[in-house]
Amino acid sequence: MKEYRNTAPENLVHDTAIVQRLEFERIVSAISARFVGMGDIAESIDESLEMIGQTSNADRAYLFLYGMDGKTMSNSNEWCAPGIEPQKKNLQDLPSSIFPWWTDQMNQRKIIHISDIEQMPEEASVEKSLLSQQGILSLLVIPVISDDSVVGFIGFDDVTRTGEWFMEDIAILGTVSEIIGNALGRERAEDRVRRERERAESYFDLAPVFMLALDVEGRITNINQRGCKILCAKREELIGNNWFEQIIPHDSVNEIRSLYSGLVAGDIESIEYFEASIMTCQGDERIIAWHISQMIGESSEIIGTLSSGEDVTDRRLTEEQMRRRLMKYKLQDGRLYMTKEAVPEISLQAFNDLLKLNYRGVVISRTPKEELLCQIERDCVHYWLAEMRNGETIPPDESVIEEILEDLRGKAVILIDRIEYVISKIGFERSLACVQRLRELAYIRGFIVILSIDPLTLKREELRLLEKEGRDVEAYDESILHESLSEVLDLVHKQNTIGLKPSYSDIGNELVISKPTMRKRISQLIELGYLREDTVGRMKIVELAEKGKQLFRS
Repeated sequence: MKEYRNTAPENLVHDTAIVQRLEFERIVSAISARFVGMGDIAESIDESLEMIGQTSNADRAYLFLYGMDGKTMSNSNEWCAPGIEPQKKNLQDLPSSIFPWWTDQMNQRKIIHISDIEQMPEEASVEKSLLSQQGILSLLVIPVISDDSVVGFIGFDDVTRTGEWFMEDIAILGTVSEIIGNALGRERAEDRVRRERERAESYFDLAPVFMLALDVEGRITNINQRGCKILCAKREELIGNNWFEQIIPHDSVNEIRSLYSGLVAGDIESIEYFEASIMTCQGDERIIAWHISQMIGESSEIIGTLSSGEDVTDRRLTEEQMRRRLMKYKLQDGRLYMTKEAVPEISLQAFNDLLKLNYRGVVISRTPKEELLCQIERDCVHYWLAEMRNGETIPPDESVIEEILEDLRGKAVILIDRIEYVISKIGFERSLACVQRLRELAYIRGFIVILSIDPLTLKREELRLLEKEGRDVEAYDESILHESLSEVLDLVHKQNTIGLKPSYSDIGNELVISKPTMRKRISQLIELGYLREDTVGRMKIVELAEKGKQLFRS
């Protein structure tokens, strides 16, 4: 809408201006609606330029956008009136530096309003020359601003006449420029988000580790190529299946599901490292070392978990072979074990075996440091359980014991000797809760806990409840026993071979051990199934049970 010299009555010119202004406002409203929802933004811009160009009686309407570095500009969109030659293809990747006056006007966010290019200032001679080559006689250019930066400009050209634009129209066109600038900003923001999402999805899918996403119910919502390869299944075959029901072995599903419940309930924020077995779709068992974190939704709620895992099966098999060579007992990281023994023998031997494998050792014991450490083959940290307080003791308090273990990570073994002492001081229920917490810590942190307890100090039901929390320490070779137990078996075997059944006193006298120690060793061998006890008068005698006889058969 331009002002031309004419002789029409003043009131008619005024009325025409009102009609044109109302039309412009209608066009602005229509253009705003086009950018709601953001379909094809290029098409919306083309249609908007056409609407404004026709309403303004312009010969050409266009949009220029600067390159990402601001050093070039290109005519991205153009509308031309009938009979007007398009210029878009000739105006691509133009260096901004060759139009210093124009670029400076845009950077200062000024409107370029030229009613006659012949009147352009001398410093705009380069711009004037280019406009003349296109046959432009007058123009209006408005900066396009997005995210507080000038990203381009909208131009309106006339090649058939000169004339002024009303200031009201310039304000309305500025509004159109703002609409397009906001639309471009949203599009670029969405492009950034889309690129970030695609980059994240690409990393997720192509990551060299097992990537897994679960919802709060444990259903698989996403899994990458590596995960599919390990499970020997296609992605579409896995999505939607319950991870715990389909993939986790039955003997560990309750333990792992309980851990997962703590994550999605918010009790645990993340798990830095823990190993767990999975079953592939071909029935093979693999060991995966996991890192697990919560996934948070838009309303800050926990919507599931994201896990990255490494298949460590082959590594663990190699380590297992080494353990078989160096260790007598089967011990697995992330587990709590319990030895039922009158004196700490199997527990100490298992502890020493792990120290040989460079595990960090921690002992929490009722036995003083000087007395106990002579039985331990390598350096370790010692805490003496005692009510008397000094710099070398800790109280028999579950919170203190748990605090010590809270700081441990990874390759560590903790021997808690004489747990019955703690039970006698804080009660069985608190002690059981402490053992349950230690089991969880071992699982989450990946260390090994060995509890040594004298079974004769507990009630049968109490012992049964503790046994549910820990695993038995099993020998790689069941023929392997601690030397102190082996010498008892050797003596009984020799006596049985010549038709004799030694009494408790006979064994104690022959091996030169005290009666309490002798009784504890024989009781332990009976409990393990190696010896069988009988009574003759007031004297107890022993002989090899079938399990004990098998040790001497070759």
